Amino acid sequence: MASDGKRTALRRALVILGVAVGLVVVVVAFSRCATPSTLYSGSVEVDPNQLVGPTNATAAAYRALADWAPDSEPVLVEAVWRDRTATSMRVVALVDGSAVQVLVEQTPNGWVVPHPPRPAELPPSSSWWPLDDPPSAAATDGRWQTATGFLEAWLEGGDTSRWVATSYRPPALAAVYPDWEITGAEAEFLQVPGSETYVVAIEYSAATAGGGGPRTWRVYLAVAQDAAGRWAVTGVAHGPPPAQ
Repeated sequence: MASDGKRTALRRALVILGVAVGLVVVVVAFSRCATPSTLYSGSVEVDPNQLVGPTNATAAAYRALADWAPDSEPVLVEAVWRDRTATSMRVVALVDGSAVQVLVEQTPNGWVVPHPPRPAELPPSSSWWPLDDPPSAAATDGRWQTATGFLEAWLEGGDTSRWVATSYRPPALAAVYPDWEITGAEAEFLQVPGSETYVVAIEYSAATAGGGGPRTWRVYLAVAQDAAGRWAVTGVAHGPPPAQ
């Protein structure tokens, strides 16, 4: 019997350790995000005071909501820092289908939820902003011409070698987009800090050859001059370059 008890205790310790390691991974991923917010869902089986940072805060919020509505399983929807000191967080969750909000504060004794929740609005399903019309001067700029030439070949399944650097292989697309048109662009080309690479942001409407769409898409194409002075695409990204 004693041996069985030791095995049970060991299994519990391993489960707690596994959950803690998983939550620490969330902390690392959160710290790499460009914006001070994250998504988190799932049960919390460790003491929030044993963890740090945003994982600690969301764990405290989850536990407080579970105590507030004992028969529910809260689903955390959004967590946003309220200040630059990272000592106060606003957490939105779904509890029995209703959106509620709590504030989580860091104290010498750990993260606490000092007030009962209040009703909250769910964050919008999307919050992106459309780009402006392409600037008229862009049509005569080599960077723009290279970006749009590449985009046409890339989306339509053509040969992109004319438009890309010799050392770069653009990602292969799983579908072809023969029906597309540019709908917007950044007013200015963004320069990657500390380099001679520029980023051309292009928004376009495109439908797949299989009938999907049309939908709005956006790419950030990195372009740079090669040894011969030719502009060439050196990268395809989902977002803008990081600020310096």
